[in-house]
Amino acid sequence: MIKAILSDFARVILFPKDENYKSRLDILEKKLKRNLGNYNVFDYFRLNQEILVFFQSIKTKIPLYIYTSGSNYETPGVYEQLVPIFKDFFYSVALEIDKTDSDSYVFLANKLHLAPENIFFIDDDEKNIHAAQKAGLQTHWYKDNQTLLTDLRKRLKI
Repeated sequence: MIKAILSDFARVILFPKDENYKSRLDILEKKLKRNLGNYNVFDYFRLNQEILVFFQSIKTKIPLYIYTSGSNYETPGVYEQLVPIFKDFFYSVALEIDKTDSDSYVFLANKLHLAPENIFFIDDDEKNIHAAQKAGLQTHWYKDNQTLLTDLRKRLKI
């Protein structure tokens, strides 16, 4: 039974507007800050509104969390849209844990006071999915919204 959803941020909730950009989003953000100083985040990035609307609709039924290896969720304009939806944010660098290490998921399960099998983890990186599975979490390897939403609705029976 799913008692919490833990979602990656980059390339699940936040995407570059340039679909040809394939590198890490935190690298792009640092480059933009270096070259432009203050910039409008939504000139270069877009939020996955479809997933955020779905998460908003279920947040009273199941707690939602972000587990990310980049700090770009804190970007002004972005953070304010996330706070009403997500109960907490876990930044792997600040916690000194690694998303490719299965122990990091056990650590988060303990922090959430949940058994790992009661956590549903979403990520676009296969290495992170394998680490979460090794720790006992239920997982979804993100490819597109349709597949994710179908999987979530089926698992949550909604």
